[in-house]
Amino acid sequence: MNSNNNPIIIKEIFLKILDNYLKEYQVFVKKRQRTISTYENNQPSSYQEYITPSLLRNDLPTEISKAVDLGNDYKIKGSSGVGNMAEVPHVCIFKRRITTSAEHGYYIVYLFDPVEKKVHLSLNQGFTEYKKIYGTKQGKIKIRENAFAAQKLLQTVDGFDFEPIQWSVKNDLANGYKNGNICSKEYNVDNFPGDNTLIHELKNLINVYSHLEGLVGTSIFDLNTRVMEDAFQEAIQNPYEADIPVGPISKRPEKMGIPKAMRSGNRDANMSAKALKEANYKCENSSEHATFLTKHGHQFMEAHHLIPLEFREEFKYELDVPENIISLCPNCHRAFHHSNDQIKSGLIDRFLKIRSVKLEARGILIEASKLKKYYTKIENSEL
Repeated sequence: MNSNNNPIIIKEIFLKILDNYLKEYQVFVKKRQRTISTYENNQPSSYQEYITPSLLRNDLPTEISKAVDLGNDYKIKGSSGVGNMAEVPHVCIFKRRITTSAEHGYYIVYLFDPVEKKVHLSLNQGFTEYKKIYGTKQGKIKIRENAFAAQKLLQTVDGFDFEPIQWSVKNDLANGYKNGNICSKEYNVDNFPGDNTLIHELKNLINVYSHLEGLVGTSIFDLNTRVMEDAFQEAIQNPYEADIPVGPISKRPEKMGIPKAMRSGNRDANMSAKALKEANYKCENSSEHATFLTKHGHQFMEAHHLIPLEFREEFKYELDVPENIISLCPNCHRAFHHSNDQIKSGLIDRFLKIRSVKLEARGILIEASKLKKYYTKIENSEL
């Protein structure tokens, strides 16, 4: 029951939208194609003739908000498009400290497929952010990678599916929602659930939303990179006994479809494991920096590539070699990436001086000024 003691009519609103949206969309498109004179600011002169935009923007968000009692921490917003009627109308539920826009961040969304007359309740991501940074093609890859990473953290979500959403619509936005889906549930017009089930399942997904925030924080954009980094640093704690040749090593082929900003992920764990072992699992910036013992019986240390692998293409030989890898405690590792210019410059100067002879034996030559420019480029790209 809602606050006015009237029956909740969420199911009826969903069905009314599914029954009418495609017809209204087709009328809208025909009118728009026939004449531009009936539009003002790209909208029909008589928008009241369409019932579904109001249902999406007003009625459905209002009833859902009443039923679930979202409170001030959440914002709920429905959309049938701006100016033109959208092929993918939707109702979003945003956690305000994560995002308040469907263009970025992660959020809960009811996605309508007017052609198939289906609704997908989805924990999803804003594709526009990926598209702006990576372009459409690479953005699709990146958003799907982050969806997989989130699924790995969540492991399972009862009653929800981890598979990409299947659409009848074939545009960039629909594909973005398809690839950005973290978990979802499909409602078909022929067996649409009642209000109690709709509310119960939405509450469950809100709990998943909050759980994911606890795991990844307010930003999901670089989640896959962070998960990959954590897994890599854990893997290299195992003391590999790999036979690594001396002298310059031919560059390893790049993995297909990986944007330049992600090429640091193309690493050989044997190289980093050997570097940590040769440093006796001590922080090379200060041997007094203690961490904790791993299951292998030594201190946990992280591997840092002095010359970032993002710039492989500028070198004749492979950069992923032990001589280019420094054993650091997590704090000193972060200092290489996030400290002020004075501290970072000092670290670069110090370790390049220590490693220059060994790097030269690998066919790797670089000046300190150029190496500092590499770090500046990475910092600017992250900003």
